[in-house]
Amino acid sequence: SININENELSSYNKLLINNADENKFKKIFKYYQDNISNYMIKDNISGIISLLCLSDPDTLKEDLEYLKEMDLSEETITDLFNRCTIIFFTNNKNKFKNNFELINTIGLKAEHIINSNVTFFYNSYEYNKNKINLLEEKNININKLFEKNAVLFAIGLDKLLKNELLLKNYGLSLETADYENISIIANKNLINILDFFIESGFCEYISN
Repeated sequence: SININENELSSYNKLLINNADENKFKKIFKYYQDNISNYMIKDNISGIISLLCLSDPDTLKEDLEYLKEMDLSEETITDLFNRCTIIFFTNNKNKFKNNFELINTIGLKAEHIINSNVTFFYNSYEYNKNKINLLEEKNININKLFEKNAVLFAIGLDKLLKNELLLKNYGLSLETADYENISIIANKNLINILDFFIESGFCEYISN
């Protein structure tokens, strides 16, 4: 059973429950209780409700089997269910599998991505693929990037492109960036940071 205090529910959660189909809800709740509940943190009420209202037994069964086939640890699967519940929704089925296939294609370890930047899985396959292609065009080693600075994948593609162009305007390049410090390109105020270093006479710091 799930202990829910209605007063603590968000308006969104209440809306999901009110709009849920009773028969579908009963089916998914049974599957959830038998197969998924041990992966969900009990206090993650919002995630549990979202999963019950926006997924279905077939999707959950298929996704869970897929994760186990990848030999992910129980701890990692638990982490994924709680930190990235959205990928288990019915309308995200293709996004879920395509992103894992993308990871396999470029030789990345799924557990490392889940632990370092789970937001990768929120994005569509096309979005992640385009970002990877852009970085590879700049001679960025994707495996090394995820190992050293996975935060770069949290920045939007448009912002990444704008900041990459901004670096060029300052005579800088991603190709020569240090993997430990490359996250500077994700900064929303990159132009102010670059101007500060230049005006302060610390050009050598941004040239690295």
